[in-house]
Amino acid sequence: MKKNYLVIVVFALFVFANVANAKVIRVNNNLTTISGILYNDLLSAYNFASAGDTLLVEGSATEYGDLAISKKIVIFGPGYHLDLNPKTQVTKLMAKLGALTFSGTSSGSLVSGCFLNKITTITVNNVTISRNYYYVPYNVGHTISVNSGIDVVIEQNLIWGSIGNNPSAGTPKMMIRNNIVGLISLAVNAEAIIMNNFFDWRVYYAVGGGAIPAQLNVHNSTVMNNMFNVYQAGLIVLEAANNNSFSNNIFMGIPEPANAPANNLWNKTNLDFLTIALPADNTNFDNRYLLMEGTQASTFGHDGKPVGIQGGDRPYVLSGLPPIPHIYKFEADPAGTTEIKVKISVQSQN
Repeated sequence: MKKNYLVIVVFALFVFANVANAKVIRVNNNLTTISGILYNDLLSAYNFASAGDTLLVEGSATEYGDLAISKKIVIFGPGYHLDLNPKTQVTKLMAKLGALTFSGTSSGSLVSGCFLNKITTITVNNVTISRNYYYVPYNVGHTISVNSGIDVVIEQNLIWGSIGNNPSAGTPKMMIRNNIVGLISLAVNAEAIIMNNFFDWRVYYAVGGGAIPAQLNVHNSTVMNNMFNVYQAGLIVLEAANNNSFSNNIFMGIPEPANAPANNLWNKTNLDFLTIALPADNTNFDNRYLLMEGTQASTFGHDGKPVGIQGGDRPYVLSGLPPIPHIYKFEADPAGTTEIKVKISVQSQN
């Protein structure tokens, strides 16, 4: 009977995920393939899909594997840390993916609500990586590597690792906003708007250990409305020669350096701003980065709004719930014979 409940839940999500003029294809590696509707293999589902279709990848204890994406596709998972935040999903399993590569005609693609444990590489324009949980050892390369492409958006992710690019590749231009991230390192051939992120050195260090490189080392970029939990002085590269603009950022853990740009706050602690003190054991979850009301961080943004992940036009969404309605509560009468009374609680997620 529990299996039937799951079918009802998934079917409801399928109906609610209304994507105009495109197919929505279920992917679940615990079920039997029904050609054209449900696939138990991510690659098979991708091969069946046409450009512009949506793959609804369901939570599973088994990883779905790597995927080379060369056509426009939308991938939605259920989110992450689903047992730690309220009103997430009935089923708490994540959709675990491997390495993703975007090339060819994959411009316009979106991946949201997934857990990824390998590198994502982008070499095309207009790709959005949103509301995903990355956990990638630092010594295997940048967690998300934007090697070429413009209008690449990396937003609202929990990235236990780094964002970077290949210095010998193209000239990428990207928007990096409202992420929890360990570090960002962009070579001179890249430029970015970096805003409303929370940089936490432990997010990076906890994955791979070893020496900690610069938490921010970028060029030709605008850096504003961010919060930095800094391990030690010297890990934020501020040199004007890099052609960066720094403003309305809060730096925790280091005093103001001699070359500090104006209109930033220095030498603060996370206890000044956060609802939950960041622990020393690296057990970081996204709900630890929420601001207390009424602190200086609540209005220090360039627009008079919050700095950090809750500010800006695209505030962070707890548990990375994708931008489709989701079922967070499911009740069924177990005593039913010919019919079962079912109550489903649904919440829209923008």
